[in-house]
Parts: sequence; C-alpha cells; structure tokens
Amino acid sequence: MTETHRWRGVIALSLAAGAVGLAVDRPSMLLLAVVGVVFAAYPRVVADPEPKLRLERRLSNSTPRPGDEVTVTVTVTNEGGFLPDVRIVDGVPALLSVSGGSPRNGAVFWPGRSVRFSYRIQAKHGKHPFEPATVVARDLSGAREAETTVAADTELDCTATGAEGPLRDKTLDQVGRIVAQKGGSGIEFHRTREYRAGDAMHRIDWNRYARTGSLTTVEYREENAATVVVLVDARQVAYRATTDEPHAVAYSVSAAEQLLASLHRDRNLVGLAAFGREQCWLEPGAGRSHRANARPGARNGLPSTR
Repeated sequence: MTETHRWRGVIALSLAAGAVGLAVDRPSMLLLAVVGVVFAAYPRVVADPEPKLRLERRLSNSTPRPGDEVTVTVTVTNEGGFLPDVRIVDGVPALLSVSGGSPRNGAVFWPGRSVRFSYRIQAKHGKHPFEPATVVARDLSGAREAETTVAADTELDCTATGAEGPLRDKTLDQVGRIVAQKGGSGIEFHRTREYRAGDAMHRIDWNRYARTGSLTTVEYREENAATVVVLVDARQVAYRATTDEPHAVAYSVSAAEQLLASLHRDRNLVGLAAFGREQCWLEPGAGRSHRANARPGARNGLPSTR
C-alpha cells in the first residue's frame, strides 16, 4: 500500500484561499477553502483498497511453431469488494514480444465481475513460462493504491516439433526402429535363402515348395535399437545470443530434449553428456525413470532451458 500524493498541496491552497477570503471579506473564497479541506480529508476516511482477484489465462495454441502468432486471452474476476480503479499488466514472457493488442487493461470492478482482454504474441523457440500479472488498485479518491500480483500457471512450449538425428548402422540385438542390414524376423521383405534345419515353419516359402519342390526360407529386414549419447556444449563461450533471443546453450538444451524424447520413443538406449561449468553424465538406458532423469534441469547437471 502506497500514497499517490494526488491531493498534495490542496490543504495549502485551501488555507491560502481561506486567508485571502478573510482578508478581502469574500465568502466565496472561504467556501472554496472549505471544499478544498473536504477533498484533502476525504482520503483519510475512505477504506484502503483490498484487491482479491483471480486470473485465468488461455492460449490459442500452447505448442506453436517458431514465428506463429498466439492469441492470449486473460480473464480477471473480482472475488472481493468494490474496486473503483484497477490497472492490470499481464506477465508476458521476457523473450516474447507483443505483436497485436495490449497486455494492459483498466476497469471498474464490482463484486463478482469479470473483465476479459486479449493480445497476440510472436512465438520463439524454447519454453516460455508466463510471469504473474501485476495489479494496481486505487481507492475512490485515488490517494492510495495497492500493488499486488495474480498468478496463473501458463507456459508456451515452442519445442514440440519432432527431432531426429542420424544413427550409425551398428545396432543392438534388441527390437527397435532402426532398419538393420541383416535378415531375420520383421515386417519388410529382405531376401529368400535355402532352408536350414531349425528354421521356423511359418517362414518357409510354401508357394515355391509347391511349384518347385525345394524348401526356401523367407527373411525379413529386422528393426533394431542403438546406443546413443547426446552431447551438449555448455562452455562459457557458448553462451552467445543476439538481442532478445535465447542464447546458444538454450537452443542446444532444447534440441537435446527433443532428441532424447525421439530416441526414447524409438526404444533406443539413450545417454546424456555435457561439458562446461558443470560436468554432466547420464549412462545410456531406457525406461520411465531414466527419461525423467534425462530431462534438462534434473539431477544430471544439464542447464535448464528456462
């Protein structure tokens, strides 16, 4: 709660007007002095503003592509008493710019009333959490104002695009999604060869046997998994960026996060490493707990994109 000093000097002017009115015997000047004193005293008897607001923020697209425009709709509801003058500034993420409309709004709030306003922002690569909205509420006289914040958990995720990296031909002897250069069990035809003792009955080419009387076995192209380690350069020299853009390490961490998700999804054994101010090493693995440990900002020492 702060004083705006909106009526500063009113008492001095009122006293001066009263003195002049007495000196020249002008009742109108005395009346003006009384009115001034009333205006100056009024803020002392008015209750301080106590904003109790609830904020809801909606995004037209929470996972856009870089360069897309996203419409942000903010709804503020008064859950307290009458507020004659309220100014609201939404917490736009620092790295995003407003491309249309305004994140600012002012309104008179009656109890239970809601105010809605919208603006547009330009999406940039990365994850962008919104800051709490700043609210300034003044009393009816404008002499006192209360400043507070209203939060709503909102994040714009501009990293949802798929990412794939090149993998070596050397794979593991376990099922994955990398097309191997050898035949076996699978769904894509690879070749036919002479029957060998122990071949599965369902892989024998019975049609050829009916035509020629020779036994042949059908092989399919296998899909295997690989062991991959994603390496991030987090040295001090890599923390470079243009104006109002994320630095290079933030882009690298975001790319690593997407690669990790893609490689885990394809059932590979994935590890994580980084070198810089802190060393990071996570052994290749799979599973839900391994994916959780591989996320940026987890206990692996990898910097967070935020």
